[in-house]
Amino acid sequence: QNPAPSLTALQPANVVEQGPSSSGLTVMVQGENFLEEAQAYWNGAPRTTKFVSETQLAVTLLGGDIAFAGSGSLTVENPAPGGGTSNGLLFTVNSTPLNPTPTITQLTPDAILGQGLTTPPTIDVIGSNFLPSAGVYWDGVLRPTHFVDSGHLQFTLTMTDVVTADVGAITVINPPPGGGASQEKSFTVFGYGIYLPAVMR
Repeated sequence: QNPAPSLTALQPANVVEQGPSSSGLTVMVQGENFLEEAQAYWNGAPRTTKFVSETQLAVTLLGGDIAFAGSGSLTVENPAPGGGTSNGLLFTVNSTPLNPTPTITQLTPDAILGQGLTTPPTIDVIGSNFLPSAGVYWDGVLRPTHFVDSGHLQFTLTMTDVVTADVGAITVINPPPGGGASQEKSFTVFGYGIYLPAVMR
């Protein structure tokens, strides 16, 4: 009589959802009494099973099994005579973590005099929840952005941005999933000079 298998652990026991283009995943199933003819099942459906030893099997999950958040039960069956189906172990497919929404607390500087500039100015953005892929926007248009750390970004204005007096809206955007735009902070460009009216006598 063949023994009934039993399962003790899965490696890995969970994964983040891989999306519709997932190519699948190999899971190492730990347990006892595995036969060379043992067959693994995902929610009752057979999956490609490779015998490694009496205590280990390599089971290939399909792309669809791990495409989206959820869970599945893995079981192993040994053939007759005897044999039978093991206990089930839960494999969890976790949701993709959402990126945070950034916050701006300070611009350094928050104003600049356009007159006399010969190179595009670099501005420091201080805040929180900045990702390496975050972008800084001037009036909704992306500007070259350098990630320093999660609380510090630098961005570079163009010479066109500072050629005339203006007040620009600065925002930081983190990409999806989640993410989104911070609140706006104003950045002031002072003009090339202050002209006083002539006094006519």
